[in-house]
Amino acid sequence: AACQRNTSGTPFEPDALDALRFVNAVPDTMQLDYRIIDVVTNAGMFDANFRGSQAQYLPILAGQHTIRVFLSDSDITIAQVVVNETTVNLEQGKYYTFIHSGFMRPGQTPAVAAAIVEDDPPTPAAGKVAIRVLNLAAGLGAVDVFLGTTTTDLPSAAPTWTAVPFGQFTRSAAR
Repeated sequence: AACQRNTSGTPFEPDALDALRFVNAVPDTMQLDYRIIDVVTNAGMFDANFRGSQAQYLPILAGQHTIRVFLSDSDITIAQVVVNETTVNLEQGKYYTFIHSGFMRPGQTPAVAAAIVEDDPPTPAAGKVAIRVLNLAAGLGAVDVFLGTTTTDLPSAAPTWTAVPFGQFTRSAAR
């Protein structure tokens, strides 16, 4: 009876999902917690140190969501401090990265900000990988980026990308 095929009933339709990951590029503060606050979800990043990020994407319901960034601490009076709140609209089937970067202390440049970027990398040619760079080095300004096949190629090689501004992606390069 347990293996009987039943073709009647209502078919199950899964929820519309997209994928999200988080990056903490705020160098001048304590650990941070990243939480989606309008739906129950496991999509978040907790106790995130500077340079903390998620390698894998987390599934989240498609639609509009509010993301709050909190100070991370076991003391409730500190842990409830909101340092950023952003509302984002996530489309079904797409991949996104929430980037929190800049300086938290007043008067520092660039000031802390949050951005959501759709991850839509190019498809490289067969046998190649596509590489792009995002400059999140707060306080350094524009940077030159060198890309080589071995460490002996550097630093004498010419930069692959020159003067990449803070908060900007480069075009992709195939290697």
